[in-house]
Amino acid sequence: MPFKPEDLDFFATKSGPYYIYAYNYRNTSAGNRALYTLCHALNCLGQEAYITNSQLVPPQLRTPLLDSNTLIKHFLTGRTPIAVYPEVVAGNPVRLPVVARWLLHKPGHFSGVADYDADDLFFHFMNWVVPDDMKGRSAQLTVPITDPTIFNNKNNPHDRQRQGVCYYAHKLGLLGGEVDPEIKRHGTSLGVEHPHTREELASILRRSEALYCYEHSALIEEALRCGCPVILVSSAYCNWKKEGGELLNTPGVALEEEPDHLERAKAQVANYIRPTNQLNYFYVGMIEEFIRLTQAQRDTVASKRAASPRKAIENIWAAPQRRSAETDGAFMKFYGIAPENFRQVEEHLYPFE
Repeated sequence: MPFKPEDLDFFATKSGPYYIYAYNYRNTSAGNRALYTLCHALNCLGQEAYITNSQLVPPQLRTPLLDSNTLIKHFLTGRTPIAVYPEVVAGNPVRLPVVARWLLHKPGHFSGVADYDADDLFFHFMNWVVPDDMKGRSAQLTVPITDPTIFNNKNNPHDRQRQGVCYYAHKLGLLGGEVDPEIKRHGTSLGVEHPHTREELASILRRSEALYCYEHSALIEEALRCGCPVILVSSAYCNWKKEGGELLNTPGVALEEEPDHLERAKAQVANYIRPTNQLNYFYVGMIEEFIRLTQAQRDTVASKRAASPRKAIENIWAAPQRRSAETDGAFMKFYGIAPENFRQVEEHLYPFE
């Protein structure tokens, strides 16, 4: 969405801000990192985005926490925010009239619940997360979540003499599944039961002969960037022949059930193409399409201003700019804002009324 000078309004901000629903930042979760990365990217691209439901953000990114003063200012100036939820969030907890669902995994996979509305917009991180009944209704939205300054194979003294293997089977273990005894006996677990920093993970991958992976994980890309071959192991939890998709054709990746899998993965891993900054055009293009679709939905909601008894708070956001005392009261009660704080902001915004 290239900037156009004619679209600039010097006297008001018309676009809807983004409220991204995320849990406290932790770099051990790829999905969590993706939400904060999206918030950062939206702000860098000239949008206004905030993190809500969290108290801990990464200091190196532009990921401001939403506070009550900002929320009230958006409300009083007639700006309709856009809620962004990962697929694990059911319903519409922040009660906004425009909702974007970002499928970072299969809907209902972790929570067992997929409580979405017919008017919700859907986006997916990778093709394999989209259920059959959502195909064609979801646009791809992928952001980079692997830090190339940490995960790389540059100046690696272990590259020609790698030893030992590592494995990842976190979700399989939670479901009572078992890792191959030989791999478990001789390998290093990279699961959350053995916490590692990002730098420690990279160090293990830079010297390991292979990563045996039992499920979808950002570790696959991280391993390949470190020159470590990846062996996909199917189980009751994940059938790679059905769910592997484009990953099955990636250099350096092989199925454990196929003959000579380790030798083939080792021979091909050098052909894995490490992403460069040129790939940013790909990511930015998807984020710009996300902005276009969500802002268009916001315009549609704002133009309708339809009343619905079931969505009282959502309708307040889409109502005309100047609200009645009763409407303001419902807003303050839902968001837990003290009336005196609300009046202070209102007086600041409308000092001459």
